[in-house]
Amino acid sequence: TVAFIVPPLLFAILWERPTLLRNVRLLLATVFAALLPLASYVYVFMRGAAHPEWWGRGDWPNAWSWFWSFVATSQGRQELGWSFEAGRSFFGNGFPELIWHELSILLLVLGLAGIVLLPRPVRILFSGTLAIYLVFCWMYRFGNWFQVILPVYPLMLVGAALAIERLQRSALLSRPRWLSGLPVALLVMAIVWRAIASFPQANSRNRSIDTILDQAAILLGQPLPARAGLFAAVVDAHALDYLINIWGIRPDLRVVSSEQAGQLLSSGQSVLSTWEMAPTLLAELPAGQIPTLQSITPDWVQLSAGGDLSVSPDVARNDRVTDELTLVGYSVMPAPNGAPVTNTTPAMDVTLFWQMENGRWPQGLAISVRPTLGGVFLPTTSTESGAIIQQDAAAPMHGLWERAHPTPGSVIADAYRLPLPAPLPAGADGVTVILYRATAGGFQEETELQLAIRL
Repeated sequence: TVAFIVPPLLFAILWERPTLLRNVRLLLATVFAALLPLASYVYVFMRGAAHPEWWGRGDWPNAWSWFWSFVATSQGRQELGWSFEAGRSFFGNGFPELIWHELSILLLVLGLAGIVLLPRPVRILFSGTLAIYLVFCWMYRFGNWFQVILPVYPLMLVGAALAIERLQRSALLSRPRWLSGLPVALLVMAIVWRAIASFPQANSRNRSIDTILDQAAILLGQPLPARAGLFAAVVDAHALDYLINIWGIRPDLRVVSSEQAGQLLSSGQSVLSTWEMAPTLLAELPAGQIPTLQSITPDWVQLSAGGDLSVSPDVARNDRVTDELTLVGYSVMPAPNGAPVTNTTPAMDVTLFWQMENGRWPQGLAISVRPTLGGVFLPTTSTESGAIIQQDAAAPMHGLWERAHPTPGSVIADAYRLPLPAPLPAGADGVTVILYRATAGGFQEETELQLAIRL
């Protein structure tokens, strides 16, 4: 949209020198110079054709289809159509009042007045450009019109400068002479006002919504294997990378892509993935690479070439749940609080160790894990009457227990995080594990296990 200035610019030039239209060589050279930047799209096409994984969201049969979709800016065209939908108001989405809010009424008036004072060709250039932008931004008013109109503001400031200069010259010819400095004083006041008004919106320091480092600090504040590769969602990956390399938290770890994760697994090293991204990583690993999954914390699952569990229970048990399932032990510890980056609300991590006699989880058997204090379930802070703190799962390991490749009699780890009203040990002194099945009339309890907390 910066090219909106081109038609008025051509008009202004031809107003002064209409004979240019008869210079064929100059016209051809001008057209060539205008089209030359489009050659950069050749590079875009070549790189895109070589890397289909960069295409983004969408389904294209070939590189040409993707390329024409890319240059057609479908998103911008879609936003442009919003203003013409039924029921849309004539003005909206901050148009046009945001213009004088950004510039201030003073600079807007001075800018328009200064443009009127310009020589006719330049006045046509400025006013024609402003008119095109105004019409387009009205059509685009329910899209990002406030970004499109930004090139207009420097033109308005040029007009304001000319108006101020004219006022100063007029003041010098009259009395009192101190009036000559008044326009500059008003301009300085406008700049200061605009800076004071804009700074709170532009200030990105210590905002209440800046919590992404908090989550990353929790992810790092856990007993993770040394020198492991970490795979996480993009926002978490950036935050993890920042804390590792800038803050120096766990510098032995490193964030990896799915390709790098595959290389680490091929070399016999382990990779840690957040639970939410584990299915994505498994889908993006090279064909034939089938790692074993092991739950090590409520946040992380470890991928490796196979082998025994890297975690073990702190408390041994031998609770027979069904003929197919035994709870062989459990571990309870305070959840990471995110220090030194943040200090989250108290919670505890509970890891259950299940032994499956036939190598399979019993069909339809669900799990409910609930903290207790004095044998009583802990209420939540929600307004729902009777709500208690609990975490339920239809199957262990977020449903990925089969990717642990269990064999008859093998053990899998299953981790949960439970919020608490106070830190351990005062926050809770026990854990109740209920195994149940969903029925047509509600739920049928199979077993209830009481586990003591030992720190």
